[in-house]
Amino acid sequence: QNIFALKEVLLPLLEDLMRSQKAPTLLPVSSRPRTTEKSLAEIRQILSPKPGGFGRVPMLMTGVILVLLLSMALMYVRLSSQPGGLWSPFAPVTVATQLQPTPAEDPDKAAVKEPVMALAEQVLLQLQIEPAGARRRIWVDEVEQHEATSADGTKIPYFIVKPKGMVIDGTTATLLTGYGGFQVPRLPGYLGSTGKLWVEKGGAYVLANLRGGGEFGPNWHQTAIRENKQRTWDDFIAVGDDLVKRGFTSPRHLGIQGGSQGGLLVGTAFTQRPDLFGAAIVQIPLFDMLRFHLIGRGASWIGEYGDPRIPEQRAWIEAYSPYQKIVAGVDYPAPFLWASTADDRTHPAHARKGAARLKALGQPYYYFEDTTGGHSGGVDNDQRAKLQALQFIYLMQRLMDQHRE
Repeated sequence: QNIFALKEVLLPLLEDLMRSQKAPTLLPVSSRPRTTEKSLAEIRQILSPKPGGFGRVPMLMTGVILVLLLSMALMYVRLSSQPGGLWSPFAPVTVATQLQPTPAEDPDKAAVKEPVMALAEQVLLQLQIEPAGARRRIWVDEVEQHEATSADGTKIPYFIVKPKGMVIDGTTATLLTGYGGFQVPRLPGYLGSTGKLWVEKGGAYVLANLRGGGEFGPNWHQTAIRENKQRTWDDFIAVGDDLVKRGFTSPRHLGIQGGSQGGLLVGTAFTQRPDLFGAAIVQIPLFDMLRFHLIGRGASWIGEYGDPRIPEQRAWIEAYSPYQKIVAGVDYPAPFLWASTADDRTHPAHARKGAARLKALGQPYYYFEDTTGGHSGGVDNDQRAKLQALQFIYLMQRLMDQHRE
């Protein structure tokens, strides 16, 4: 009942705040609209202690309500001073990556500011949220979108996150990743460890939106399955070629990474174009595609790849299966394969067989098997951190000149 009572008095208060767009601070008590003053009085009555108890609202709820009120006051102060006024589409909010000092304010305005507003602005700074117009952000990496032309002429979009001061001379260590299967979209998102351990150290990060995924709806997926699965691999290779053509990187500095279906993607890429890549991380992969239907849950993916037991469909798959494509006399980019012992989706047999074949041919490779995690890798943060460290060290040693072995 108390919650509904608060709702009834808070709504008029919010309406008053939304209509009051002239001043960047709360109005003095004498100048507040009657509805606002009445609402505040009712809130005080609801929250006030009663004899013999803690009042009609529990103390915990009181704290939550005070936080909400502070948040409303905070948003009012910061947004009402932006072009277009409070709740305006012309007052965007951005997130700063580091706490920055606030410029000195007008002393006259600061003098009339109520204590609650000063506290609200301190909360604002602690949350590191600021109006875009302040232009105090320090995130300096650049994000660009480009298109590569695949083997059949289709334009394949990709995003590149460029480190600060990147010179377009082909020397930037670049990590290219993608997925391209099961209608799964790979969209831009936040990757804290990649930003910290790769981009901040001078590396570029590239996300390719390949056919077979779901970035552009069902047709984007359906056009690259079964007999047309090679289109996914062509798209990925096309993005790698485009990165080199534009001068972002060079084969010596270009690495690729992918897991599960993405591990198959990386396996096909480094076996079809070993000259294009300097490093390849094959995570929890599918690798022996002529036997994938017999390993783990492979039989459930026949609709995506085809059935190796049917001669016509076996021909599609054999044309790209990475395990069969590792042959003598080819200089592969010392791939790093890793798997999880307990993976019941893409069984570790795939990665084990790939490593064993490379070993039999005298090819350099790296192999790691996590004995505790499942399909996603480490079972806890310590193990996941170890996996991340192994991979980024491998990439630095293979692609960054200052870290080469």
